[in-house]
Amino acid sequence: MLPRNLYVPEGDFFVFLEWGMSSKGGDLDNPIKPFLDVLQKKYKFNDNQAYQAFIEKKIVKKGSEYIKFEIMPSHKIKEFFADYTAQD
Repeated sequence: MLPRNLYVPEGDFFVFLEWGMSSKGGDLDNPIKPFLDVLQKKYKFNDNQAYQAFIEKKIVKKGSEYIKFEIMPSHKIKEFFADYTAQD
């Protein structure tokens, strides 16, 4: 279920996508375009504003699949990666 409201920054933005897939054979790139299309329709933005992306696939048990995402201004990319690498 998508959040009712989502902050989408003006101008260029960075997209973080994490797919929780139950199959190791699932391609990382296949869901990107359709998912961004759904987001742009729901939240009324143009996905040509996406200038950077970080996409990650994690393997989960069947029935536990998920999509995690975040959209942030491009200038916050360094902050994102500092936080992301600190989680490991």
